[in-house]
Amino acid sequence: NLTVTDRWLLERVNAFVKLADESYAVQKNYLIVKDFETLVDDITNFYIRVNRKRFWKSEDKNDQMTAYWCLYTAIKKVSQAMAPIIPFLTDYIWQNMVRELEKDAPVSVLLSDFPTAVEEVKVSDTIRNADVAREIITVAQRLRNENCLKVKQPLKTLFLILKEEDKKGVLQFENIIKEELNIKTVVFEDDYTKFNVPFLTINFKTAGAVLKGEVQKLKNVLQELNEEEMTKLVEEYNAGKVSVGDFKDLDSNIFLVNYKSKPDYVISTVEDKTLVLDITIDENLMLEGLFRELVRSAQVLRKEADFNIEDRVEMDTVTESETLNKVVATFGDKIKQDVLVVKLNEGVQKPDIEKEVEIGDEKLVIKLKVVKK
Repeated sequence: NLTVTDRWLLERVNAFVKLADESYAVQKNYLIVKDFETLVDDITNFYIRVNRKRFWKSEDKNDQMTAYWCLYTAIKKVSQAMAPIIPFLTDYIWQNMVRELEKDAPVSVLLSDFPTAVEEVKVSDTIRNADVAREIITVAQRLRNENCLKVKQPLKTLFLILKEEDKKGVLQFENIIKEELNIKTVVFEDDYTKFNVPFLTINFKTAGAVLKGEVQKLKNVLQELNEEEMTKLVEEYNAGKVSVGDFKDLDSNIFLVNYKSKPDYVISTVEDKTLVLDITIDENLMLEGLFRELVRSAQVLRKEADFNIEDRVEMDTVTESETLNKVVATFGDKIKQDVLVVKLNEGVQKPDIEKEVEIGDEKLVIKLKVVKK
């Protein structure tokens, strides 16, 4: 029942254990420390992050325990491998985690055997595929930030132009990519020009010899063209001769073709990977984005009120905004699930916390009260 991220974690741990064993044998401990630091970051910022819902609110208890088992196995084996380098920390983990769960475990991590590979997984391309997926997530998140697109706001489509071997990574981790980026669909594309509008600029290396002192005049003419006129000019460029303004039958080599993204797209290219985000937002996507902001605000209030993570609550939302009321009506069941609400808008008496928050550009009051067991 291992998920793709479970298999990634166990393969990653197997690779670390193998490297540690080989490096200890030739006294290259610095290689172990370097990979250990990377592995800790991988576990924290990838495995735990993408599986956070499995750890605390999974409806599938078997799946929840699988996630716990994978994380436990990873921490145990990594602690054993690192014991010669960080003995006090690893033994602290051993005493407070391993010996709590395995009563017949050795009394110290330093008395345990050196870890072996997890036999449940075999060597595959999962680690490489995960690297591809994580790079795409990082680039797309940066693209959202640069264009002021909040992660809470769902987007329609992420288009990808990739090499064939990189597509395997996307297919294996597609659900993770969509969840981390809050994207509805991921689509492979081959045609880069589909998302761009071509336009001409002057090739100064060749234009100077032909136009002499009129290069700046031609540049000004090009800058004054509207989109339709520029499209016609690009067609002439492709045919070999360009006429614009007072300039007739100019050779195409006087110009360069450049591209700018169409209004509905933002684009980023890193090495041989091109990512295109469709940034059009319809009413359904807008409402879902507001729903996510509302849930986040409610979670912040739970934290401010010092509620336990498992506490069930009553919740009221009060607003004059028709849009926000529509969000609550549309996503009521999801709000209950995500915020652990047992009663929504049934009249909270003497709330434990009450606060006005801003969702989108409109005001909403949230009232929360813990349901006593």
